[in-house]
Amino acid sequence: MGVSVAFGVSPSVAHTALFHPFLPVMQVTISTRHGEISEATKEKIIQKVEKLQRFFDRLTAVDVTVNLDKADEPSIEVAVKSEKRDDFVASYQSNDMFGSVDQVIAKLEQQIKKHKEKLRERGKNVPLED
Repeated sequence: MGVSVAFGVSPSVAHTALFHPFLPVMQVTISTRHGEISEATKEKIIQKVEKLQRFFDRLTAVDVTVNLDKADEPSIEVAVKSEKRDDFVASYQSNDMFGSVDQVIAKLEQQIKKHKEKLRERGKNVPLED
C-alpha cells in the first residue's frame, strides 16, 4: 500500500483518526529541491514526522523540504503548523538524510514541549474567583 503524498495523509494517521474522531488529521507534504527522492524514502520521512503528533495533538500540517543541492549533504527543513500558533520550524544538514530528519524531529520536539509548558504555566496563573 503506497502513500498519497499529494494529499499527505498516510494510512497510519488515517487509521488513528478512525479510532480517535476528535483527533485532527495531520497533513504531510514533502517537496524536494534540485533532485528527487524515492517513494520509499518519502514514506520513511512521513512515518518519522507523524510521531510529532504524540507530543501535541493540535498539529494540522507538516511541510518537509529536502534540498539536494549538495548531494553528499542533503538539507532537511520541516515547518509544522498548529492551531492558534505560528509555525514550528527546524532544519538540519548532514551527510545522512535520515540522521538529518531525526535531528530536525528532535529540535521540533523541544519547541513543541516548550510551547506546551508555556500553555500549562499560563493556565496555572489564572486567578480563582470567590
